[in-house]
Amino acid sequence: MLESWKLPISTIVLVATMLFGVMVSYQAARKGGFAPITEVQAAEATNKSVTLSEGRFLIGEVIAPTADAEAHFVKIEVEILYQGNIESLIEQKKHEIKEKISQMITRQNFMRLKEDFADGFLQMDLLKSVNAVLGRTEDAERAKKVTVSTFLVQ
Repeated sequence: MLESWKLPISTIVLVATMLFGVMVSYQAARKGGFAPITEVQAAEATNKSVTLSEGRFLIGEVIAPTADAEAHFVKIEVEILYQGNIESLIEQKKHEIKEKISQMITRQNFMRLKEDFADGFLQMDLLKSVNAVLGRTEDAERAKKVTVSTFLVQ
């Protein structure tokens, strides 16, 4: 009769693991382990209630040579989407932003730039560079997205 109740070891381990997970979840819920999640959601809700001005700033065209052995030039037109009141800051640092973009282009070959542009990595790198040039502003007031409307390789 006991022979019919034998279970494989893997089934016993599986059931024990599931019971352990249920007990840990129950203890965490009982002690308030999930409270920080609701506090974060409440903080996000208050941040969304404050409306900040959003805008676009056209940096303009940047033409720079690539790091290839052959003579290649890349011409891109960059636009910054920002949130907050940082338009005057962007206007003041427009030349520095263009210089940083030019440096990024001259460090890479044109094939890598084309691939990064197609995959969206170029825009992410440009956003990091723009925010680095703008310096430490409030998290709510900063460049949120960089779009490249023109990308030409000559």
